[in-house]
This record gives sequence, structure tokens and C-alpha cells, in this order.
Amino acid sequence: MSTRRIVVTGATGFVGSAVLRRLAVQDPQAQVRAVSRTPPPAAAYGARWVDADLADGRSLHGICDGADVLLSLASYVGPDAGRCTAVNSAGIAALVAEARRAGAGRIVHLSTCAVYGPGPHRGRTSAR
Repeated sequence: MSTRRIVVTGATGFVGSAVLRRLAVQDPQAQVRAVSRTPPPAAAYGARWVDADLADGRSLHGICDGADVLLSLASYVGPDAGRCTAVNSAGIAALVAEARRAGAGRIVHLSTCAVYGPGPHRGRTSAR
């Protein structure tokens, strides 16, 4: 079996960091490129870290070169509607276009339940 080349966006987030930990244990031979706009934690899980921001499409150029798989795990769930659109809509579209340009064989995209607005998943419930 050949070595898998995996790109993980959102690598410093809740889900992304859990995926990196799991990959380090389950597939230690994988070549993992961890993508984040924030600095990596001290435990880098054997990944090669790349600085990129989904809100800046130019920063995404080349991040999927040579990748077999893109794990798209990044999102923005804060109060800034403009940044939300820039990251979760335009940014994801640019990321997928970059993965397709680079010939990534598989794209796995994880969204967020926060797109549904306030609710138990955001720590808020509607008034009764």
C-alpha cells in the first residue's frame, strides 16, 4: 500500500486537531499537511504545517499539490457575517477549486451545525 498524502484544513480547530491526533496513531506513515491560519500547537502530530486563510484565496494556492485526499474541516462561526461568507462560502469554494486543480482524488468536507443559528449546539436555546 502506498503512503497516503492528506491535507487537513482547520487543523488547529476542535475537529481538525482531533483528526490529526487520530491520523498520527492510525496511519503514522501518512504524509499529512496541516493547514491553519493560526500557529500550530506544540504537539504537531508529525504533520507539516502550512499557513493559509480560507478568507484569502491566494494563500490557498498549492496547498493541495500532490494530495490524495483533502479533509476540509475549517469554518468560521463567529458574529462577523462578512467573514462568515468569506470563509464558509467563498473560501470553501476556492479550496475545492484548488483541490480539483491539484488533482486530489477525494474531497471530504465537514460543515458545522452553527449554520442553523442559535440552538443547543451553540449553548443557547429558544425562550419557552
